[in-house]
Amino acid sequence: MRNRRWLLPSIALAALALATTASHAASADDQAVVHVLEAVTHAIEKHDLASVDNLWIRDATFSVIDNGDASYGDWKSFREHTLTPELEPMKHLTFELLNVRPHVVGSVAWITYEYRIKAEIKDRPLLSKGAATLVLRRVKNNWLATHVNISSKREDEPHDGVPPEQH
Repeated sequence: MRNRRWLLPSIALAALALATTASHAASADDQAVVHVLEAVTHAIEKHDLASVDNLWIRDATFSVIDNGDASYGDWKSFREHTLTPELEPMKHLTFELLNVRPHVVGSVAWITYEYRIKAEIKDRPLLSKGAATLVLRRVKNNWLATHVNISSKREDEPHDGVPPEQH
């Protein structure tokens, strides 16, 4: 009789294993789009803009929204006038991606995620965190980023006992 008691849990575990295997097979595109996000962040950490270029669509659908600033349809201008000047002074740049959630519908995908950035600028630490959405499009069997919306959290002001309106 002891063996029968374990029969239902064993069947349930086997069904769960099959369901997990099926969901992994269905998530190949999820994994592919997350790989693009990771590749973009690793390339930016290394200041490897040539690799970043290969991961982004460079047509009129390109756009970046970053805390209220917008760049539309011109990857080259964004790269030269925004991304390059921001990266140049950064040393020891690292990204931490958290709560990464990919969603794929046909040839379009989006990933919502939270991030933490650490770097040094002029020997001073830079810490930033926030949330973002990266939108990708499948182009000839490759996923390419086409839009990102970045929302940084405001740094907490040091608490010195003085109300903020009196600073």
